[in-house]
Amino acid sequence: MLVLDNIILDPIVIVLTLLASYFLVKLVSKIIPFKNNKALKILALLPFSLSIGSVDYLGDTNILIVLIFYIVIFQLSFMGKATNKFIISLMFYLLLSSFNLIVSTIFVTNDFKFFPNEEYLYLVKALSWIIISNILLKYMGNIEVKLSKKLWLLLGGLSAGLFFIIIGFSNIGFGALLDIFTDITKPEYVASNYYYEVLDMLNKIGYIIFPSVFLSTLALFAAIKVLIKHEELLEKDALENIKENYYKALQREQKTVRTIRHDMKNHLLTVQAMIEKKTIIRQMTT
Repeated sequence: MLVLDNIILDPIVIVLTLLASYFLVKLVSKIIPFKNNKALKILALLPFSLSIGSVDYLGDTNILIVLIFYIVIFQLSFMGKATNKFIISLMFYLLLSSFNLIVSTIFVTNDFKFFPNEEYLYLVKALSWIIISNILLKYMGNIEVKLSKKLWLLLGGLSAGLFFIIIGFSNIGFGALLDIFTDITKPEYVASNYYYEVLDMLNKIGYIIFPSVFLSTLALFAAIKVLIKHEELLEKDALENIKENYYKALQREQKTVRTIRHDMKNHLLTVQAMIEKKTIIRQMTT
């Protein structure tokens, strides 16, 4: 295996992490627009850089800490309703966290057999997110997100379900089982005989759950575009109905006007005939 010195590898990781964060922030701005502030635009890179530059493994506290950065920075850096920004921050958190849990758990639990140190893990994650974010950017295209309140709540509800699954594998969920079977009173923090059995069992569950959460979150992003088109079709249908009702009303008015004109014409002809008749009678009597 080719092993690069950290002096060479670290700058490469930093550059790729910032590049991946840039593409991810660009993806966010497709859904909710930036505030007109350069400092806040730069600040928006932070949660993504933290996700890529941290090791999130099963039972880790980082899973919860990073979420706070997503929520706060999305509220500060982007425009729109607070609830919509919260939902989008949760969706991006789920997307990155589920992927990072897959990759980091595999590397950490295998004692970095795939790569010699953590820098290679960060490199893999940064490159992966550059690719994934560009695929999503191409898929989203030039769209203007206009969703009803009900559809935003639908996205929020689905995201909340996936969120609790991820939290279930943090240190306040299944991850707490690892502490039960670990003797922290010993200086070397030696695990009991059951520790590795529990860890292996949880990892096997995680290898099924984490990809499911990742794919489900990707499906939510795909659903945004579908829902936007659905809203556009509803709006188009509503406009067509308005036009149709307008033309029908206009036709009724035109028909009414024609009827009135026809009746008026008949009345005028009758009056004219009566006047002519009276004129003839007068002439005959004089």
